[in-house]
Amino acid sequence: MATENVHNLDDLLAEGMDSLLGEVTGSFTISITKVHANPNQPRLFFDKDKLKELASSIKQHGQLYPVLVMADLETKGEYILVGGERRYRAIKEELGWDSITVIEVEGNLDELALIDNIQREDLNPIEEASQLQLLKEKYDYTDEQLGDVIGKNHQTVSASIKINNLPEKIRKDYLNLLEEKIPTSGFQAKSNPRITKITKSHLIELAEVSKKKDQAELWKMIKKGISIKAIRQHKATQASLEKTPQNQTTIKERFLKTADKMAEKISQMATVDIDLNANELDKLDNIQEILTAFINEQKKKLGKNG
Repeated sequence: MATENVHNLDDLLAEGMDSLLGEVTGSFTISITKVHANPNQPRLFFDKDKLKELASSIKQHGQLYPVLVMADLETKGEYILVGGERRYRAIKEELGWDSITVIEVEGNLDELALIDNIQREDLNPIEEASQLQLLKEKYDYTDEQLGDVIGKNHQTVSASIKINNLPEKIRKDYLNLLEEKIPTSGFQAKSNPRITKITKSHLIELAEVSKKKDQAELWKMIKKGISIKAIRQHKATQASLEKTPQNQTTIKERFLKTADKMAEKISQMATVDIDLNANELDKLDNIQEILTAFINEQKKKLGKNG
């Protein structure tokens, strides 16, 4: 391929990858057998239903956007896919077409593949954390240098990388939730109480918990729909508990476990239609009054002891 039609990674970043793909000249069509998937593709999870939808759109409208490829240095005339794997899979696996339109680029293969996925928000938090760590180790980047590469500040990079510290069991469980069609970006409690909203922030907060046992308990709560605010409150309570003298720990643990169970039951009320009569509302009011009185009494004791 003529060198004037080969685009540099820096040019892609400067122009903005999505906008560039819509107006770039120099794309060409080749046999799809000459394009090979990137063995280090950052994205691990591909929704089969969405691939079918994409294939249907491409069949109807044609391939509107080329995929990004790099020359395979080991095999002349062949290419490695670095951006647009969903389009590549839809065309190859779903449509069975013989050819595909591509743009040849040059630069760092790993960086370009990761940037393409991150800019399109195609990676789930587990995949993103894994690839950030891979780039960091492979090229000896600091978090700040890595942030410059992908266009994010180093605090965001550092926080994302923390997700790699989660136990493998939790990471696999999260990926299994995706495969079971339980979305991480929606909450539809009425149709399915198991559908929860699990964000990257949930996973980062969880990764910052030091004890594996506490992580496992908190993960169960996250899957049931606990908010970020509630997670932080729970962590603060646990941290305070660890500073409590040993002879007071057992009683406080019992109280906190009871409080957590009550909070969990209350959160579950959001998943069902509630039909309360006046007597039942009075009972709830009584419970609230008892709790308020108990908390006020504890505050008075703390004041006296302080």
